[in-house]
Amino acid sequence: MAKGGFIGIENLRRKLMEMPVEIRKDVQKAMDIGADEFANAAKSAVKNGHTGQLAKGIKVLDADSVKRGRAIDGIKHDAMRVRVVNEVFYAPMVEFGHVKVNSKTGQVTGHVGARDTFYPTWNGMKRRIKGRITRAINKSVKQVWGK
Repeated sequence: MAKGGFIGIENLRRKLMEMPVEIRKDVQKAMDIGADEFANAAKSAVKNGHTGQLAKGIKVLDADSVKRGRAIDGIKHDAMRVRVVNEVFYAPMVEFGHVKVNSKTGQVTGHVGARDTFYPTWNGMKRRIKGRITRAINKSVKQVWGK
């Protein structure tokens, strides 16, 4: 039986962190563009209520705001990351649905169905965003390391 050439995740992370700075900058730029594009699409997909706070709460956290990755071989690496979040406290309740409870009696009075917008938007866009990142990697690698 033939052995596969699977790279372990730690080995892959190590190799990604050893990339030249030029490649990392290009990839981070593509990730930032994708995150902004996704955040704008998610904002437009959210149904505006009375205040519009749900759409206003969608923010893009850049690499400096996102928690850093863990150390690999004792060396803390500067992970390329970006995160799109909704900072409104009730966003998960709208996204996934919730149960109405009477505050005085503690009894369940009804159910509110999910109005999912965040994940369907991501499912519709992830192919395009991943493609942009892959193209940025390929283009940058060809420029830095040659053809």
